[in-house]
This record gives sequence, C-alpha cells and structure tokens, in this order.
Amino acid sequence: GDTQNLSEEEVPFSKVMPDISNLLSQLLRSVIESKYMEFHAVGVDFIMEVPDPISPVHIDVVDLSAVLTTFLDNALLRAHGQENSLVRMSYYQRGEVQVLSVETTLSQDSAEAPHESHLSINEQLEDIMERYPQSKLSFTNDKFIYRQQFEY
Repeated sequence: GDTQNLSEEEVPFSKVMPDISNLLSQLLRSVIESKYMEFHAVGVDFIMEVPDPISPVHIDVVDLSAVLTTFLDNALLRAHGQENSLVRMSYYQRGEVQVLSVETTLSQDSAEAPHESHLSINEQLEDIMERYPQSKLSFTNDKFIYRQQFEY
C-alpha cells in the first residue's frame, strides 16, 4: 500500500506521459519524450496511438526519427498559441507498409494559420524521400485538422 502511494507522488508526470511501450526503438522513444515535454510546456495536448509493438522496417531508424521530429515540430508550430489544440501521433503497420501520421486538431481554421511558410518539406526530408523511393509523404490541411503522413 504505502510504497504505491510514494511512487505516484514521485512521478506525477508519468500519468500524462503517453505510453511508449509499443515503440520498440529507443531513438523514437526519446524523440517522443523530448517533444512531449515541449508540447506539455506550451499547453498542447499530445496523444499517441501505437496499437501494436512496432519497430521500423525498410528504413533506417535515424531517418524515421528525422521524419517524426519534423512532423512534431510542424505540429507544434501549428498548434502553438491556439487554445484546445491537440496533436495525435499514430504509428502502425498496414500490410507490408508502416504508416507514421501526425494530426494536429486546431480550434481555429488552420487555413488562416500564419506559419504556413515554415511548413515546407525541409532538405532533410527531401533527402530521405530520395533514399526511399517507395515511400509516400503527404500533408493535408482540412479546416481544423492538419495531417502529416509518411508511409514506407
């Protein structure tokens, strides 16, 4: 009984930290952990959906972590300063393909977002796309949802 209460007091943060146990890559885990702190610091909710244990196949984990970092940075730019914004990251296997998706749900119409110019594909992503010609990268901007998706 007592030890359980103690541990809860010591790590109140873990209650809101997303469950990263299904992410088998330590590098991807550390990206999530550091970005989560950034989201938390500016009051942006972050949800992670990784339904099954998964680790990158057909791609170097360093490249995938670069894609994830870019997606989360873009999401943070988009969500920052908006009330009740939510970032949802999904990473899952669909047949032979792995899908990494980051969706930002905004309280204001994202078409009017000021940060449009920052959200171009950076050189790093272009290099990665060249290295994996079978991969697909998409950015969609619905009224209140900004979605970034990478399939490989």
